[in-house]
Amino acid sequence: MDKIDIEILKFIQKEFPVDERPYRRISEHIGIDERDVAERIINLHREGYIKKIIPKFSMESYEKYERALVAMNIKENDIDYARKYINSFENVTHNYLRDHHYNIWFTVSGKNYEEIKSQVENIAEKLNVRDYIILKTLKAIKLDTEFGVEI
Repeated sequence: MDKIDIEILKFIQKEFPVDERPYRRISEHIGIDERDVAERIINLHREGYIKKIIPKFSMESYEKYERALVAMNIKENDIDYARKYINSFENVTHNYLRDHHYNIWFTVSGKNYEEIKSQVENIAEKLNVRDYIILKTLKAIKLDTEFGVEI
């Protein structure tokens, strides 16, 4: 990752252009070729810096789903596989490592809590994890999050 990649990540976190040619808009802002922007975004995705690019939902549509924060104790040598496996689910977001007994934390959404619980149980079984917690969301508070990006 170089300084241009960082500029692209910072820009698309704030405002991915809703346009017929979004990469052209990004290229105009960053000052590089449109094709180069597209290739860099593809590479950032391949390297795991970008999981997916999706629209932000309005709170009205967001409130139709249940959410939970999940914490799992993953064996150190299984972390990379677990991270990739957990990230493969479309309804999983904000997967991150912590220096804690529960070292992988992620959020998951579903139609109801039972669906979430079933999915988490399946994930835990697939990863051979017995030590995990599911923290059901009681009240949704949507914050605009921006991640600091540095070399």
